[in-house]
Amino acid sequence: MFGVNHFGPFLLTNLLLDLLKRSAPSRIINLTSLAHKFSPEFNFVEADETDAVRYPKLASYPISKMAVNLFTHELSRRLADTQVTVCSIHPGIVYTGAIDGLLRRGRLRKLLIPLFRLLMRTPDAGAQCVIHCAINDSVKEHTGAYFVDCQPCNEAAMATDKALAKQLWEVSCQATGL
Repeated sequence: MFGVNHFGPFLLTNLLLDLLKRSAPSRIINLTSLAHKFSPEFNFVEADETDAVRYPKLASYPISKMAVNLFTHELSRRLADTQVTVCSIHPGIVYTGAIDGLLRRGRLRKLLIPLFRLLMRTPDAGAQCVIHCAINDSVKEHTGAYFVDCQPCNEAAMATDKALAKQLWEVSCQATGL
């Protein structure tokens, strides 16, 4: 989970960074979640008996989304003298149909799927904040910000911890081979 939600986007962003700088003004939009606010404090790494670095403490969804927010802030600081805008967004809880497979055989399937569709956003509605952050001129004034419903919002205090963000950057470089 941590690899998909953080290490993958971290690596891809860094591989594209020179191109993004040359293409400025440009945007980097990281998908996060309100769940980051439920992230416990965590250690990035621990060594096993062979002294190999492992990432076992990073196995939860809220931690992986906290990493997205920390990465957004650190990247924004590193790109402060460029015209590359960086933000993280919470698209809402989006009904993509992926949950249908989990409920294939359940007795409550006929009740739960319509309920999920009612309570969750459509993919089109979930994409609106991404689109807003990609094309709205006002977003460049909020580089490093966390957006919900197309507005900059408060995020968990841990997400703005500069020392933690810097440590995450170093661990991410090591984990991805940068």
